[in-house]
Amino acid sequence: KLGNLPHIEALPEFQRANSGFAFNYQLIDIPDFNGVGETTPSPYFYQNLGEAEYAVALFTYMRILGYPAEKISIITTYNGQASLLRDVVQTRCAENPLIGVPHKISTVDKYQGQQNDYIILSLVRTRNIGHLRDVRRLIVALSRARLGLYVLGRVSLFQNCLELATAFDRLLKYPQKLVIIPHETYLMCRKNGQPPTSEQIQIQDTVHMSTFVHQFYMSNMEQMKKSYKEHMKDYFEARQAAINARLAAEAAAKAAEEAKTEEEKGVPEPVAMEVEADIAFESMDFEKQDPEKLGKIADLYNWRYEKLGNLPHIEALPEFQRANSGFAFNYQLIDIPDFNGVGETTPSPYFYQNLGEAEYAVALFTYMRILGYPAEKISIITTYNGQASLLRDVVQTRCAENPLIGVPHK
Repeated sequence: KLGNLPHIEALPEFQRANSGFAFNYQLIDIPDFNGVGETTPSPYFYQNLGEAEYAVALFTYMRILGYPAEKISIITTYNGQASLLRDVVQTRCAENPLIGVPHKISTVDKYQGQQNDYIILSLVRTRNIGHLRDVRRLIVALSRARLGLYVLGRVSLFQNCLELATAFDRLLKYPQKLVIIPHETYLMCRKNGQPPTSEQIQIQDTVHMSTFVHQFYMSNMEQMKKSYKEHMKDYFEARQAAINARLAAEAAAKAAEEAKTEEEKGVPEPVAMEVEADIAFESMDFEKQDPEKLGKIADLYNWRYEKLGNLPHIEALPEFQRANSGFAFNYQLIDIPDFNGVGETTPSPYFYQNLGEAEYAVALFTYMRILGYPAEKISIITTYNGQASLLRDVVQTRCAENPLIGVPHK
């Protein structure tokens, strides 16, 4: 019988209902989006675009009502879904100052020990329950929210899991479709258990949620712009006041220090400014410096600076005099053809991957480790988040558990 402490229940924030929502927590059934549920663009990289779009639309709805972005986090049970959520946030709202981004987008495992007032949780899986069958992970997932928890998942899959029955029986006492009250605004004083006085809307699926939020945003945009301008005005006024106060304090401290110095040591004799006339000051702007003064750095960068080469004292170091063991060249552009007939892929919007390059990169890392190159001296970098996620998966599969190979430094 673990319940709420009386002094916690007495706090105002725990007595108010969540504005804009019929319930403070809810399990929301997410059907297939465009005929697709769970996907695995690469092994063990689980994603669910329907849940990702729904989660970001729900975050946007809360921001329109006035919920602070820093009080909302989106968490999920898989790395693949976390990457997809970041991409959807970047596309839908990151560059819109009226909406912004959630405080955090993270996996449940990485969010242990943290909490936020409002949590949107994406369960991802629609075919198999996966590692959420471990009730300890579910406990972590459901206990991250202080005031509001909205769980997105496939109800028909999770409600029949014996290990999770206790938690899901509690979640299932409310409707499995999100019920919203869009005419309420953040911090309205409706008490917990008090029925709302305005219209309630039941959201059917991801398309319905996205469409409603877009229309809701357009109808509230002018008011949001006005509130944003007022907020920014207050922010800049407070910022300028803080700067002025700091400058005044620094000026007062400087004046006091000067007065103390004059009192203790007397006023020093004036020093002729001409003493600095013969000092040559050079600009640190490399674009304007004489390239001859810089020496030689690397032939590889000659496209940027015509006469930029290697510095003599650098060339004299032993490591710069040796060739890279096992390689004909110290640097090389390697052409990677299609792998199994496939080159670049986009398993979800703006999530670019190339399995051929990922497998080649990890094989090259393995070759270097066999030759004896230290793992901590090798890093693999790429130009896209999707490829970085895929590289981590390939490393995990090919060599992470092999102590003879290990993993790259980064």
